[in-house]
Amino acid sequence: MKTATRARLFWILIIAGAGLAAAAYEAGGKQETSSANRARRAPVASALVQQRPARPALLQELEALQVGRAQTPAAELFGAKSWYVAPPPAPPPPPVQAAPVQPSAPPLPFTFMGKLVEAERLTVFLVKQERVYMASEGDVIDDTYKLEKIEPGRLTLLYLPLKTVHTLVVGESQ
Repeated sequence: MKTATRARLFWILIIAGAGLAAAAYEAGGKQETSSANRARRAPVASALVQQRPARPALLQELEALQVGRAQTPAAELFGAKSWYVAPPPAPPPPPVQAAPVQPSAPPLPFTFMGKLVEAERLTVFLVKQERVYMASEGDVIDDTYKLEKIEPGRLTLLYLPLKTVHTLVVGESQ
């Protein structure tokens, strides 16, 4: 072996031996103290056994101790103290009022079918479901719509209950 390896092995053995010696010394000391304590306690224990108080008195003392332990402390001695004050809760949001719903006119129920020109009077034919209406400017249809204006390519109708104006595109330019 090399000299460096022998030196390392030597130091490892010395450290291990010192550790074992310390452990043996510690274990031996505990045995001596435990046997010495037993020898010292033996006469005291036998004296206590001979001077044992009456059993009911001992039970009363134990019950008094248990009652004393069962009481809760008046206040926590080492409790946490803080100067923090929680902010007041936020006020509830105001109730939301829904905007009143404005009534609106229904979509136009009419379909343009054609027109008729007679002696400078223009008449249009409108279809609602299966019924055909003939109307000129100013005529009221079903007490609901009034034909306001006939222009080339569009008709203007007024929804009478709400006074709303609707325009119906008719697809002709004249």
